[in-house]
Amino acid sequence: MVAAKHLEEHDPASDFRVGHVIGDRYRIEKLIAAGGMGFVYLATDLKQTPQQPVALKIMRSSLQRDPIAIERFKREVRTVKRLMHPNTIELIDYGVTEDGFMFLVMEWLYGKDLREIMRIKKNLSALTTTRVALQVSWSLSEAHMKGIIHRDLKPENIFIMHNNGPHLRIKVVDFGLAKVVSGPESAQQITRGGVVCGTPEYMSPEQAKGEQLDGRSDVYALGCVMYAMLEGDAPFRGKKAIDIAMMHINNPFPQMSENVPQQLRDIILKCVAKKPSARYQNVNELAIALEAFLDPIECQRREAIDAWTVRRSTPPGGEYMCTPDVTPAKKPIQAKEPEADPVEPAVKRYTPASQKGVRKVRSSQLAAERAARHKPFSSQCIRLKTNPTLHSQSKLKPAEPQKREGFLKRCLGKIL
Repeated sequence: MVAAKHLEEHDPASDFRVGHVIGDRYRIEKLIAAGGMGFVYLATDLKQTPQQPVALKIMRSSLQRDPIAIERFKREVRTVKRLMHPNTIELIDYGVTEDGFMFLVMEWLYGKDLREIMRIKKNLSALTTTRVALQVSWSLSEAHMKGIIHRDLKPENIFIMHNNGPHLRIKVVDFGLAKVVSGPESAQQITRGGVVCGTPEYMSPEQAKGEQLDGRSDVYALGCVMYAMLEGDAPFRGKKAIDIAMMHINNPFPQMSENVPQQLRDIILKCVAKKPSARYQNVNELAIALEAFLDPIECQRREAIDAWTVRRSTPPGGEYMCTPDVTPAKKPIQAKEPEADPVEPAVKRYTPASQKGVRKVRSSQLAAERAARHKPFSSQCIRLKTNPTLHSQSKLKPAEPQKREGFLKRCLGKIL
């Protein structure tokens, strides 16, 4: 995460030294990131066996200067701790230090945040963008159902985890100061007029105006994140936060590249409509639209993988083999029984070129036929030793009496 330019450069919350222990449990190892809401440290949980790394986030001083803000923080964190979705980061602990600094303790994630990946790869494919947005929608769906609005959805708060499998796995982070709009924790929630929380580059128009928020504000932010993944940057940029916020309120949304599929462009444009009533009314509707776009692509990938699996899984020496030229509707050509004449033209033993790769005759049959056509003399001599009736065992042609006589003398010499 990168601190916004409009924030103060120095904050006492960033002064915690290596080795400092918070709450007699969490030993700080190093400062790893800074954001609009606070500073994130790598820490070690000393009470775990074995000791485990955790992410410890200390809130900015401006958010914790009075008891009212601290009470609101505690109430909202209790609600966020109820989030259990696998695409949502796990909140382990929270509290207030002896010096009055509020902190959160979250699971340590191995991987990179989306901002870092975009910095390396510039822009992402439509397929990757859709997969990431779909998992974010699943995470937000549980949060919205429990009355929690993220309010600060941006690439820095979407984490791509190291995964040994073939598919992406993401985590949505930074729910620490989410807005609780319903449920028991919202009954006595303290609000202040004119206070705007969030990142201007991904802020909905109603959030920029300081109006009442619901889940459609997160839908707008996710649309901006999808645009950034595809185009490599946020839709609006400016020198001051107020300038960017006014662009979200007044300026038309910028056009996307022609390389982006039209269906995905339509989804994003519906997400970032200026009026909440014109957007998807909840993240479940957005997830359905993303799945509808993703399904044909995934079907083609599955078909290609399945075809490859069929070709590779057929054991060698089988009766027939699947090839790309043979469609599932066609029946494989069955092997014909050998004719009475063992010396059959070899061309009839194999399929034509149009059906190359489909075998009709077992290899064992071919080997037996070759052995029958080319029997060595030694085998005949062995049979003669068992039954020395020469005329019954010999298959030499009578048209060659001299050769037959020489052959019989050699066999008799071996027998006697």
